[in-house]
Amino acid sequence: LAKKLGAKVIGGIDGKGIYRLKFPDEGIADSAYDRLESMDDVDTDYNYNIPKPPTPVASPEITAFPIDLNPAPLSDDEGIIVAIIDTAVQNAGSPFGDFLLDQLSVVGETVNNSINPTHGTHVLDALFTGVAASTDNTETIIRVLPVDVYGVNDSTTTYDLTAGTSLAVENGATVINISSGGTD
Repeated sequence: LAKKLGAKVIGGIDGKGIYRLKFPDEGIADSAYDRLESMDDVDTDYNYNIPKPPTPVASPEITAFPIDLNPAPLSDDEGIIVAIIDTAVQNAGSPFGDFLLDQLSVVGETVNNSINPTHGTHVLDALFTGVAASTDNTETIIRVLPVDVYGVNDSTTTYDLTAGTSLAVENGATVINISSGGTD
């Protein structure tokens, strides 16, 4: 189908029937978009650019947390996995490190070596501030799955957000947080 439309497939999400196409020029892309829109079994959208969220103003390092969040030992089929689809999440010195699953990336190299907290790290802090406000200090049955959709880039795309969401669900996430936005 891509070949008939004059496009090249430059990305795909395995098993989902989602593809990213590249066209030689805007006219061919617009014509193909119209043809695809007329098909009953095809959904289309442009791949919008989303700038990286600004690095938040540095906040004081969290050295103590208002409650004792104890990660409960969980088997593979227990607990809630919350995916943070954002910039890299830093783990060094975080009181939440025991809750973090291994970070995934859809864009290659993950950069999280800055001394300033990344946007994803601030989202993690906000998540646990909410957990702290709503818990009775029992064992916490939550794990956080960071999914980096920015890497070393200054922006991401709606395609990469979709790929990150799919990857998070494939890795057990049942709650998805995307704190990104763009002008489109």
